[in-house]
Amino acid sequence: MTTVSIVLRMQHNPYQPPAQGHAYDPYRAGYPQGAAPSSRGAMLVWVKAAFAAMGIFGMPAGFIVSTLAAHDEIFAMLGVLMLVGGYFAMFASMIISLVWVYTMWDSLPYELRANYKRVHSPTSSALYLLIPYFNLYWMFVVSIDLIRAINIGAERTNTRRVPEAWGIVCPIMQLLPCPNIVIAPITWTIMMFQVQRAKDELVNALYRQMGTQQQF
Repeated sequence: MTTVSIVLRMQHNPYQPPAQGHAYDPYRAGYPQGAAPSSRGAMLVWVKAAFAAMGIFGMPAGFIVSTLAAHDEIFAMLGVLMLVGGYFAMFASMIISLVWVYTMWDSLPYELRANYKRVHSPTSSALYLLIPYFNLYWMFVVSIDLIRAINIGAERTNTRRVPEAWGIVCPIMQLLPCPNIVIAPITWTIMMFQVQRAKDELVNALYRQMGTQQQF
């Protein structure tokens, strides 16, 4: 044990009552020194939506142009570039979605992340979506649990709720061969906007209940 850890253990008294004038609140416990992390989720959703739109229109348009103009070298090359650009846009949309998942769980208090059989770590919640085959199951789990966690907080604060059906519809659209190209990005984006708004209202309500003036 290092000298620093010994000093920290000596300074920390787990039985010490809360300081006067600052009552303990369970929602504050999940954040270091009582400060919730700032949310970048709203901007991520807009960027994800932009890349998804580029992918949805870029890939079909590139395929059509390259097929119809196969004898024209310039248009054929343009079609290939549009097709490749669409694939890269969809890949970027997927990466941004992973960052958004991390941000959403990181913005919730620990008590809401631990309401079920599992405790959702922001990092594992996002990275498990990269595991082949397992991610087909995990995208149901992480979507449904995230919506339920927000709705539990919404019941306590009387804020916006998210229909839990989104946690099932979006993964199903992702699994279907044809809808996963066009419909799935749209349904995921709609769900992300709804979850983002509900989460922001929830976090603001929790901190208003604690009498803080911090806004998100």
